[in-house]
Amino acid sequence: MAEPQDTPPFQRAKSGQVREALDRLEGLVVDGLKHGFFDFSIACEIANGASASS
Repeated sequence: MAEPQDTPPFQRAKSGQVREALDRLEGLVVDGLKHGFFDFSIACEIANGASASS
């Protein structure tokens, strides 16, 4: 059963690669904030047969 669309995607990501990626991003941002100035970019590619939404 799909969750309501008003639920932010990060709250729907409870496990798997999406959760792992979000945890990694959170760590990068927190580390950057601890050190002051930081800059990074994100690139993403969804392979055939994969879905961007749960």
